[in-house]
Amino acid sequence: RHRMHARLATILADRVQSGTAAPSAAELGQLAFHWYRARDWPRALLASVQAGLAAEAAAAPSSAERHYERALELWDDAPEAAADSTLDRGTLLRRAAETAHLSGDYARGIALIGEALADVDADAEPLRASSLLEFLGYCRIAGPDSEGAAQAYAAAVDAARVEPVSTELARALTGMSLMQSGQGHYQDAIATAEEGRRAAVQVSAPATQARALTVLGWSLCNLGRVAEGLAHLERAQLLASAEEDIPTLLWTRGQLAAGLLAAGRAAAAIDAASDVLD
Repeated sequence: RHRMHARLATILADRVQSGTAAPSAAELGQLAFHWYRARDWPRALLASVQAGLAAEAAAAPSSAERHYERALELWDDAPEAAADSTLDRGTLLRRAAETAHLSGDYARGIALIGEALADVDADAEPLRASSLLEFLGYCRIAGPDSEGAAQAYAAAVDAARVEPVSTELARALTGMSLMQSGQGHYQDAIATAEEGRRAAVQVSAPATQARALTVLGWSLCNLGRVAEGLAHLERAQLLASAEEDIPTLLWTRGQLAAGLLAAGRAAAAIDAASDVLD
């Protein structure tokens, strides 16, 4: 059986290398599967990384996570292949966590981020630690674990408070403001989001600026400052659209629809919500 899988993998690899078109996510996934079943750990590891990247690009997060986890499983068994991998172990853990989260497996995403954090020296790499903690907070919100999310975001902000101002600080502050807004602490959310927005402007991070503006707009709407809030939401939508950041754009438009509805502008809210659905 091992020899049969090796033969199939060889045929697939020749087809992928000789083909004029880029290999599909399905072909790369099959190649990774057959090298794994052939017990060829170096080729299986490298093929699994490529299959994971292709599955992500094809919007198949559960498949991507499976490939990334297989690569992680083989990491210590194929050190030379691991050294040649286009993704290092920390990045693999992060991508596996993100795809697990997108697949709805929040507990697995949290566990994988925990593994990634265990490999990071926060004193030597504070911004990397902050980025992981920020995503951990996001995962725990979805968990839901509001207390754990608050702790993760606070740690992310603390880790990123180094000079100069960084994208990681802007993201950590914006994430914390989102959590505060979700808990109904709108005044706190406004203050934190505004600090995050200023940091995002300083480091030229338009997508993070759009997310901070969205929290600002939604929080202001909930405090009755609807016109001001809608202006922030409109600005957030324009920034996300210009960046072609589809996830952020979907979120900003969804919040804009909710803000318009809260303002009594039902027809405009329907139009904004229809854009999100499209």
